[in-house]
Amino acid sequence: ALDRPEADTILLSCGAPRFMEMVEEIEKKTGKTVIASNQAMLWNTLRMAGINDKIEGLGRLFREH
Repeated sequence: ALDRPEADTILLSCGAPRFMEMVEEIEKKTGKTVIASNQAMLWNTLRMAGINDKIEGLGRLFREH
């Protein structure tokens, strides 16, 4: 139901569920970028701390940006 044809990204906006563990799987199944709110917060915190490592297994956001 989350995979809308007109969307190029799927946003999972909620801090309680553990979506980060599912981001890679959802990206593989849909072919779209998936961003979870906790994932985005962690990514931003790392970047603000000057840590720019590319990390596998946490989705396209961590792998490519």
